Amino acid sequence: MKKQLTLLTILLTLGGSSLWAKVVPISDKELKNIQSSYKTLQDPTLTLLEGIDEGDTYVVKLEYKKKTYAKIMYAFINKKAKHLYVGTRYNQDGSLSEYPKTDDAIKKIKEGVFFSFGSGKKEIYMVTDPDCRYCKKFEHASEGKMSDYRVHVIFHPFEFHEKSAKMVAWIMEGKDEKERRNRMEEVMLKGSKAYDSATLSEALKAQIKKGHTASQALGAIGSPLFYDAHFNPLSKREILSPQK
Repeated sequence: MKKQLTLLTILLTLGGSSLWAKVVPISDKELKNIQSSYKTLQDPTLTLLEGIDEGDTYVVKLEYKKKTYAKIMYAFINKKAKHLYVGTRYNQDGSLSEYPKTDDAIKKIKEGVFFSFGSGKKEIYMVTDPDCRYCKKFEHASEGKMSDYRVHVIFHPFEFHEKSAKMVAWIMEGKDEKERRNRMEEVMLKGSKAYDSATLSEALKAQIKKGHTASQALGAIGSPLFYDAHFNPLSKREILSPQK
């Protein structure tokens, strides 16, 4: 039967319950088999990141990437009909059917944390780029409003931001989390150029790759983006709202 690619939104019929209750990861070997079976998935702009087996359906997380643009997408493959769909799924109650975080994804997210700051009781993960104007705007908007949080910073310096990697290097030269947070503020809030002297070590380059991998595992495209302790997305408004 001819393999198809259809862009659509798939509506689930399972009330408010989630299909993600039982997470069965697809092995790397099976992912390669899936990719080789569908010409669409062999497009060089697509990378198969991971997948889960739901029984009748494979769900595969994809990254679509061009030079200055990237997007996370999801492919749904009906095993019996051999049809492939790309889109978003919703539960019957209208809530988004989130892609689950496997143990491997959680491990990658935690390995992608560069440093943490704050002594609040609420843990959040922040994907940010120190040379991103939107990230800088958030830093200004959030100044003095983050006391309730323990923030785990995942740097994702985008390639088209030429200064980002050196900014990250200078920030990470701080001896502890307090100094690193201060350096982050110096760069993002005060426009410090001290990062010009920073050196990108091989260890830092490796950590930047882990940061990119963590962003992929979170499904983060762009910055700044935020996630709670269970890796569910949080909006800027939720972060900045007065805490009760």
